[in-house]
Amino acid sequence: MTDRFVFVVAPYVIGASVVPAWLVRCALTTRRSSPADVAGTSRSRDCLRTIWRSAIGVVAAGHLAALAFPEWILRWNQQSARLLALEGTGAIAGVLALATLVAMSARRDRSPSDARSPWDVAAWTLLVVGLGSGVLVAVLFRWASSWSVVTVAPYVQSLLRLEPATTLVGRLPVLVRIHIFCGFAVAAVAPFTTLAQSIVGPVERVAGRARSHVDGLRTASRFTLGAASARLQPLSARVLRSDGEEN
Repeated sequence: MTDRFVFVVAPYVIGASVVPAWLVRCALTTRRSSPADVAGTSRSRDCLRTIWRSAIGVVAAGHLAALAFPEWILRWNQQSARLLALEGTGAIAGVLALATLVAMSARRDRSPSDARSPWDVAAWTLLVVGLGSGVLVAVLFRWASSWSVVTVAPYVQSLLRLEPATTLVGRLPVLVRIHIFCGFAVAAVAPFTTLAQSIVGPVERVAGRARSHVDGLRTASRFTLGAASARLQPLSARVLRSDGEEN
């Protein structure tokens, strides 16, 4: 695969398909899932999943901060203590996310009732490769939080401006390029995995509550209008009677 396909064509294709895919997934989940299923999914939490969600949340937040606020990251890293704290937090979170992901997969493989779809296998593989390459980048190429904001961040911003610039990204080490590609690929397959239920479930609960509130407001408005109409009927009858008597 050429750099143009990996860093120009693929991001735009994925970006154009991810939003419709998530909308379709939400629609299918709304039709197929019941309130009991959603509640059961929300209760199925354990220690590994909590660690996984916390660790991957820290990793995602760090990546988003580096891409959205590169100048702030550079100012933060001007002090050695803060640089070490940021790098150490990211490395620890990446190791925890990778370890818990492998542990959850091993536990799921021991359960015959938990069959994984091809999309789940693809997403798991991409996540393992992406997290593993990220941890290796943090170990082998130090201070990634500093050099990434002057290489990867401008590249992502050029994609958003529809003026892709791949010069800096194309010269990065292979591990970094694999890490970037895995990020795009995970976004492409995520809507089709069972892991998406953890995102769609809360959205469906919020949508269900919103629908119940709207239905309640409609019922209340109908009741109010009915009561007002019943109160106005005697008055309208009197007005019509008085008009008839005058005529």
